[in-house]
Amino acid sequence: MRQKKWLHRKFTKRKYREAKLKRNRGERYVRPKTKIHDSRKMGKACVSESCLTVGRQCGVITLEQREEIFQIFYGLGNLRLQREFIVHQIDCACQKTSAMGSSTFRPKITKTYYLTIDRNIFKVWQKMFLNALGISEKTAKTAIRNKLPSGAVEAERGETEEQLPRKETKILD
Repeated sequence: MRQKKWLHRKFTKRKYREAKLKRNRGERYVRPKTKIHDSRKMGKACVSESCLTVGRQCGVITLEQREEIFQIFYGLGNLRLQREFIVHQIDCACQKTSAMGSSTFRPKITKTYYLTIDRNIFKVWQKMFLNALGISEKTAKTAIRNKLPSGAVEAERGETEEQLPRKETKILD
């Protein structure tokens, strides 16, 4: 009896792990409780004509370039790396604003969204940014909220250093 419970738990853990990997890669996955989630899709491009007058470059980015960004983002396959990708594409600036006749200041955070293509940086609308990556506004806010002062993103609950992909560093003499 005890062995059956152990096997069941091991099987369930494996299903959760497989679902998590597929979800982070943007693929279609089945939750262990049989709820099916479709694969991630890229949203529509920005069609606003006011982009150029405001200084946004949404119209410059082609469908192929957006697909390339989408593939790069989901090719990372790790939630922490994806959050770092998001954080490095968003610039947050804090401005002090005050109400009329009041001496107290309330901080206002202004977010500017960028898409980097072939080392060229394009300033875009929030909707264009979110649609290019196929993410929600909540996902972007969570990534910004988890940003550390150093610019990195804090580890997820239960994540250890062994689970993170390692990059080899070369020391030049």
